[in-house]
Amino acid sequence: MSTEEMKVALDAAPDKCLITGLEKCTSYMIDGNVVYLPRPAYDAYTLPEYIVEEKAFHQIKYDMDNDFVEVENGELCTLEDLILDNHPNLAEIKRFYNIPQEDFFQVLKSCILGWQLTFHLEGFPNHSMHGFVSASNEQQAIEKFKSDYPNLADCIITEVARYEAN
Repeated sequence: MSTEEMKVALDAAPDKCLITGLEKCTSYMIDGNVVYLPRPAYDAYTLPEYIVEEKAFHQIKYDMDNDFVEVENGELCTLEDLILDNHPNLAEIKRFYNIPQEDFFQVLKSCILGWQLTFHLEGFPNHSMHGFVSASNEQQAIEKFKSDYPNLADCIITEVARYEAN
């Protein structure tokens, strides 16, 4: 990467990461990536990348104490996480990452659709419990329930119903 290309990349990146709030490092880049640093700077994190198919943000974490070795490469958060957490920079994130309005509304709609799952633990069919998740359909509600509550993944789900708060 040429010096001019590095300057363009650094100028295009926000001074603070819109998602994490970490400050941009203007002294260097790692593997051609703009990085953001915590204080003290034991690690460096790339500018998050929006993955349209997943509606999620990914970033790379580098260990600065270990010759800038890449130690993690994966999901930072989802668009749904940012909406549900009412992230203070949500409008800026949407603009900066050029998130299509259709994607935004699809995720927003799934956040609004609540599902109530009735379930019981194996061997205790007379002791029903309820769990609540947001998802865009019944199958996603079941999958989200199992991923959000891994300790209940083996429970027996007896009913999945739309939940409307009064």
